[in-house]
Amino acid sequence: GSSQPASTQAKVSADETTNTTWYNDWTYSTNSNSTISLTAYNGTETTYTVPATATIDDKVYSVIFGSGSPSNNSAQVELGSITNLSFEKGVKFPANSKLLFYKSKLVSLDLSGVDTSEVTDMSYMFSACYSLTSLNLSNFDTSSVENMDLMFNYCESLTELNVSSFNTANVTKMRGMFMRCSKLERLDLSNFTFKETFNETFKVKEGVLTGTPSNGVLPSTGMFNRCLKLKEVKFPNDATLYGIYTMFSYCKELESVNLPQIVITGDDDCYMAFDSIGAKCIDLSNMQASNLAFSYDVKMFSNVYATIKLPEVITFAEGCKDNYKTVTSFFYLPTADADS
Repeated sequence: GSSQPASTQAKVSADETTNTTWYNDWTYSTNSNSTISLTAYNGTETTYTVPATATIDDKVYSVIFGSGSPSNNSAQVELGSITNLSFEKGVKFPANSKLLFYKSKLVSLDLSGVDTSEVTDMSYMFSACYSLTSLNLSNFDTSSVENMDLMFNYCESLTELNVSSFNTANVTKMRGMFMRCSKLERLDLSNFTFKETFNETFKVKEGVLTGTPSNGVLPSTGMFNRCLKLKEVKFPNDATLYGIYTMFSYCKELESVNLPQIVITGDDDCYMAFDSIGAKCIDLSNMQASNLAFSYDVKMFSNVYATIKLPEVITFAEGCKDNYKTVTSFFYLPTADADS
């Protein structure tokens, strides 16, 4: 059943065990598998630690933060007055944790004790957490996650983010993952895995690209778009990115990026990928750019003032119009030059 806000406010901390009715400050539901799902906080505390268990009528329930299921569009939990949130070890997140902290007023969030081993969807999880300055993701289990689209989108106050605990072996979607993290300075993704097959229409089989991806659904579309303060990105040495649509657009302070192998085949793979980037040298000499099917100027290097190293051989598909069968289609100004 659901609870109503208690008339007296319960104070909960990790070391306080005397308050056995803490759940009365929450909207919740109990489940047949001895779990309790929390969906909204109705109390007045600003600093809160979510307990791992609740005892109701002498029965012990394990706590699930959120009620997301694969059929739900959102698992968002309303946090009310809470600005500093942590969890006792063992609290679980639901399989669908989409939008879990969306637009929360959190300043500090410690997830080091949370069990996320069953989560498959983390899309928009921290999206629009505009005030968040501290996010602890140590021990964060992402081994079952498939979707990380826009996960940190608009986390505008984060200056650092440690994702070294991430296992992305099963992730097929990373669209806009760090988009508009406008104060973030460094990202180390050297532990990430980038899948070869991203969606139903864009596949790589035995080195041959088949199908045509639609605009905006490539796995890494806009991954760092408008990360205005980003200075460094580290990729795995053996990574391959299939499409970089607006990936580094407006990374105006980016100084260092060890670009992995990149494969492009058409418009949607590389449109404005490096638009207004701050790097002085962009080395794409190992990029695979064959049989390109451009239908417009892709402006891959729009507003770029850098030394650009392109592959020695770039080929265009037969159906590609003559005015796009030229390296200048990569640039905003048709007179731009490039090292090849």
